[in-house]
Amino acid sequence: MTTTSVSIYPDITDASVLKLVSFTTLTEFEEKPSVPQRYEWFQSTELYPVKSDIYSSTSTTQSFRKTIASCEWAWHTIWFTILYVRYSYFIGTLNPFLFYIVADGQKQVAMMTSLFGLMQLAIFVIAPLSGLIMDSKSDSQLFQAIIATTIPIVALVCMSLFVLVHIPEIQIISFLCFIIGRVFVGCAHGNMIALLFPPEYYGRLFGLGYLIAGIGSLLNYPLFNLTQVLPDRNPIYVDCILLVVVLISHGYPILLWRKMNIKNKEEFNFKILEET
Repeated sequence: MTTTSVSIYPDITDASVLKLVSFTTLTEFEEKPSVPQRYEWFQSTELYPVKSDIYSSTSTTQSFRKTIASCEWAWHTIWFTILYVRYSYFIGTLNPFLFYIVADGQKQVAMMTSLFGLMQLAIFVIAPLSGLIMDSKSDSQLFQAIIATTIPIVALVCMSLFVLVHIPEIQIISFLCFIIGRVFVGCAHGNMIALLFPPEYYGRLFGLGYLIAGIGSLLNYPLFNLTQVLPDRNPIYVDCILLVVVLISHGYPILLWRKMNIKNKEEFNFKILEET
């Protein structure tokens, strides 16, 4: 008994099907690579070895050890520790400093201490400014990061300069600079970790930063003891040392500025590739 296959489409035969199959399997289609594919190949030549984000590798494959060994984290901890030590030394030695510069004694020191406490309420006005700077519309988030890290440096440098002038009325300006610097240091610390480092390590890096800064703040004790052994217990020598140290923290925004320039050059090269 023979079986005959009948097709409901008379125009389609077994030979035409085989011909179509052989055509689709044997013919090779070479598609022209798209711009991103060509850009990836261009990167593979190592002429411009670029990461997708040169400021931080937010990939989950980056280990925590590699993150804390990066140059960005090293400068972040240096920046945060220096500024933390500076403002903690100021608030820890405020009363002895006021007693040294005032002539009226206990009454004027009590008045200036109360004024300093009342000025802390300005934190509620200054604190949102850091968030507004980071959330403001800009072509580069790193440009906002540079501003957020530079503001506390400038504020604490100004504070360190004003404390060198032993005039009680001038210290009101140093109080204001202290508040600005303290607020922006704490806010920028969290913002920089969220921006530059992998998000899965945010909690550990945030706590590690405060741990390192807290250990660094132990330097306040030898600095205070140094003030006690100086002639007339004049704090101006320690204040000059701290002023120089605070200036070192400018290396962090300078690093971010260099990275931003590198990224701009990479984006320019990518646009050239896209046009070609």
